[in-house]
Amino acid sequence: MSWPIGHSLSPLMHNAVFERLGLDWVYLPLPTEPENLKAGIDGLKALNFVGSNVSIPHKTRVIQYLDELDPAAKQMHAVNTINIVDGRMIGSNTDPVGFVRQLTSEGVNPDGMKILIIGAGGAARAAIFGLSQFCVQQIIVMDVLESQAASLVTDLEGLFKTGHLQYKTIEEKEFSALGNDVDLVVNATPVGMTPNEDVSPWPDRVDLPRNAVFYDIVYNPQQTKFLSRANEQGHKTISGLGMLVHQGAASFEIWTHIQPPVEVMMHICEEALSTNASKK
Repeated sequence: MSWPIGHSLSPLMHNAVFERLGLDWVYLPLPTEPENLKAGIDGLKALNFVGSNVSIPHKTRVIQYLDELDPAAKQMHAVNTINIVDGRMIGSNTDPVGFVRQLTSEGVNPDGMKILIIGAGGAARAAIFGLSQFCVQQIIVMDVLESQAASLVTDLEGLFKTGHLQYKTIEEKEFSALGNDVDLVVNATPVGMTPNEDVSPWPDRVDLPRNAVFYDIVYNPQQTKFLSRANEQGHKTISGLGMLVHQGAASFEIWTHIQPPVEVMMHICEEALSTNASKK
């Protein structure tokens, strides 16, 4: 359930796995305008759905229509997965799991790292919640809206030791001040997403931290300007497609109690993105 929904790869990857596993299930796109959210939730029950994903702009507003939240969704105040059990609507959030699974599958261990998160919206909350299971040295959150960054830090700072979660405004001088004292940079904004592929959240006139890993939650295109620049300078880079796939796999497990073949989900998404790119 989201609005709009035409860009979503979720129906493709879930239906591919249902077919591979011989499950008589189907994943349907449910375009739901904000004013129709309650009706959409009621419709899930009426039509005997097992569950649903929830995406922008409904992740917070949907909570008022649910019966229960798991600890992650409650702490983050955001839901991306609904599971319907005996008529009860249970909200979960698999975005942190998706973020961490992709990060660690790439061989990156955040323990002891100094981390910069660009953006303070839902994706940033998911990344920070996921990182809270590690012994990170520090996380700095940057956002154009200082109030939004401050609110995120207030909500999640209890997950870390005092002072380990801080915020700054997005200004060129703040990027410059970081120097090389950053181990992981995460773009948790839509900056650089198709069709605006010629922009990057990192200022062009500021050098990249020398030894940092760069992780872009944007997955379309897979090679954003942000990642391309880092690649050209020899940095390790991580695309957001893996986060999409791993959070989807975690949702799949919640609904079916079956661990899906992640490689099938990844392949179908890569194929779709490649096909879309070739049409341009």
